[in-house]
Amino acid sequence: MLIAAAVPSNLLISALVVAILFGLGRVIIQRVAYAEANPWLVRILTIALVLHLLAAPAQIFVVDHFYHGIADWTRYVGQGARSRGTFASSTSPRLAQMSARSSTTVQ
Repeated sequence: MLIAAAVPSNLLISALVVAILFGLGRVIIQRVAYAEANPWLVRILTIALVLHLLAAPAQIFVVDHFYHGIADWTRYVGQGARSRGTFASSTSPRLAQMSARSSTTVQ
């Protein structure tokens, strides 16, 4: 079991992380709008940032409560790990050697 799954969320820490991400996002938004010389980008990108910061926890909630922690990306990662040897060997001998070496250390 993952340690992160066993530790409950702390609302204060979550709020602090959101505030930091929003602040950093606003700095990036200001720089992009200045570089593009389009002040309307500030508003549209800020809306996109807020939507993203609201949707990320919503996605985690849905995956955890409705899909019982199984999301598409877990299958993608597993399938990628299983097929990397086949891909590497068909692409180049050097990649096949690297893949074979790393597969002995990855469980």
